[in-house]
Amino acid sequence: MTTDHPHSRAFLGGAAALGFALALGWQVFALPLADTIEAESFAVLACLFYAVVYGPLIVLALALAWICSVKGGAAGRRAVPLLAAAFGLGLIAAALAAGLGWLNGGLVPGQAAIPGKGGAGLLLLGAGLLLFQILTEELLLRGWLLQTLRGAFGRPAAIVLSALAFSVWTMAGAPLAVLPALNLILLGLVLAMAADRFGGIAVTVAARLGWTLAADLLLGINPNPGTGPFGAVFDLDLVGGPLWGGTEAGLAHSLGTSAVLLAILLPLGARARSPDEAVSA
Repeated sequence: MTTDHPHSRAFLGGAAALGFALALGWQVFALPLADTIEAESFAVLACLFYAVVYGPLIVLALALAWICSVKGGAAGRRAVPLLAAAFGLGLIAAALAAGLGWLNGGLVPGQAAIPGKGGAGLLLLGAGLLLFQILTEELLLRGWLLQTLRGAFGRPAAIVLSALAFSVWTMAGAPLAVLPALNLILLGLVLAMAADRFGGIAVTVAARLGWTLAADLLLGINPNPGTGPFGAVFDLDLVGGPLWGGTEAGLAHSLGTSAVLLAILLPLGARARSPDEAVSA
């Protein structure tokens, strides 16, 4: 990613604020709209839901990147070993956060597992649609927004501001809670530093996919209790204290998640980004 832009800092700062507000407004409007969609099969309904909510956001992210003269879709370093390591780190991080919840309260089997009919197919559908959502959000937040903020305010401020934006984005419409907001900011910092260091969003997509597949479709701890609409291989519920995930917020409201994210963030932030570790956009 580069900090050289044909636009002024004021233009980029204004575009970042306006574009993010527009994207956030669409998400807030589209989620209840998509809930009104009807279809004969769940698979079709799920695909339509994700298309309505996230399809326009992909178009918006790419349009904003073009307006701001940044390469929002830059993948950066995408060697298979790197992406596999990022995916594995996300998966292990979710498992560790769940494990800390188990050590500090409890992790018990729930009532559900893979749905009986078409269970494997639903899991695959869920994995594909979750990847679509993650890719959309990374294009918007670590692709266009991070680069635009960097051009307007410089690298450190861009990383912090994009992390705050990620927290606002994810919690939009939900009740404000301190610990989930803190965890989302920590995750936003991890993702922004990774995108900055490796020159694009490929590594952040891989890491988020690992975390999401582990928490949602493998362990079934998101949502808590129960499983999501696509089912899960296991249905595990966090039943400890509210500071260790034993609420409806699950891992988002867990000190275990905070500890895991800090363990990733500190070494990532301590090592300065070297020129050969990124691909110029």
